[in-house]
Amino acid sequence: MSGISSKANAFGGLENRKKFNGILYTSEFDLNTYDALFRNADPQIGKWWQIDPKPNHAESPYAVMGNNPILKNDPLGDTVRTQGFTQTEILNNLAKAIKLVDKQKNPFSFDKKGDLKYSKKDYKKLSSEQKEVAKNIVGTIGDSKVFTIIKGDKNTVIQTKSDGSKLTLGDNDGAVTVISDNKNAPNNVNIFIDPTANFNAPELGIKSTDPTKPLDSPAWLVMMHEWGGHGYLKYVKNDPNQLGNTIGYENKVRSLHEMGKRDYDDVHIKPDY
Repeated sequence: MSGISSKANAFGGLENRKKFNGILYTSEFDLNTYDALFRNADPQIGKWWQIDPKPNHAESPYAVMGNNPILKNDPLGDTVRTQGFTQTEILNNLAKAIKLVDKQKNPFSFDKKGDLKYSKKDYKKLSSEQKEVAKNIVGTIGDSKVFTIIKGDKNTVIQTKSDGSKLTLGDNDGAVTVISDNKNAPNNVNIFIDPTANFNAPELGIKSTDPTKPLDSPAWLVMMHEWGGHGYLKYVKNDPNQLGNTIGYENKVRSLHEMGKRDYDDVHIKPDY
């Protein structure tokens, strides 16, 4: 409020107009709001004036920074993007993953800027099993981080170590989810997928819970493992058991498709609840 602001207390010098997560403060007409790119935040009521242009179904579209502006930042809006993969490939993979049937419409689509969004109306028409798969993807759309789904091959560099050496996608068995090491984009989560990789290789520790059922791991399923599993659970939910729970999420996808379920391995250790 203006009466207890730094301006009122005369801290001296020019007033800092970007005190709230880098969003420009405006005092025109004594409104005392913060103007983000897409909407205005009112700190006196702790709400946005406009609804979220990319809403998260799990919270109010007027909620500012998930009601935690100290932890979260949303100066522009939030999004999922694609690099290398075409938008059609991503949408087809999502449609396949949530197993759209009959006349069900894909709740996911890309806007003119190339950002992924979803339709609440079409999402509500999904079955409970389909929603169990789709909700983790929706959660990444509604987060403050930027998720980028990147198509690569075994030589694609995913990170550069402090000593200058480079890690490639081949070093990570063809799929990995990492925070970007680009200093200009510290809030970006990169999901690398090599669609030509052999994800069924025994040396990866990918085994079935039922020895009588062969375990198929197509690239679209691996994408869901990385995106809806590690991406959502680690970087959105901050789940301390995200490694093991990612297998739990993958098995929800497998169950929807009546596929053999995957067992835990040395990396994806079953959580001890």
